[in-house]
Amino acid sequence: LSCASLFYFFDRDNPLMVICPACPDVDEPSSCETRIQASSCYNRMESIPNAMYFSLVNLFGEFPLIERHSAPSRVVCTFIALFGQVLMGIPCGFLGGVFREQAEAALRTSGQNEELAGSAYEELPGASSEVRVGQG
Repeated sequence: LSCASLFYFFDRDNPLMVICPACPDVDEPSSCETRIQASSCYNRMESIPNAMYFSLVNLFGEFPLIERHSAPSRVVCTFIALFGQVLMGIPCGFLGGVFREQAEAALRTSGQNEELAGSAYEELPGASSEVRVGQG
């Protein structure tokens, strides 16, 4: 929310952030042919909720329209991208560590079961240690 507020503060009056959905060239307000088309024009950062969309997109590492942002907004984009890496990296590291512990525990348990099965198989009278069932 604070980054969206910064986007709004820095780019609310930026003419490069104006979009005109009803005009032939949506990024160029001068391409509007009628007043009705011209009335469809608005700034992409005209409100904090509109700016929140770009904050969320930047959080995931995308930079749409980066060439249209003002210099302070580009700094905010960079901060959001770095914060997004930390935000996603720390939980992934924790989950990876837990997964590793579980996998190692499963391997230890599996190894103990194989040792027990091997010793029980060898104890059978007439059993050959060269041929084991279940191993290819």
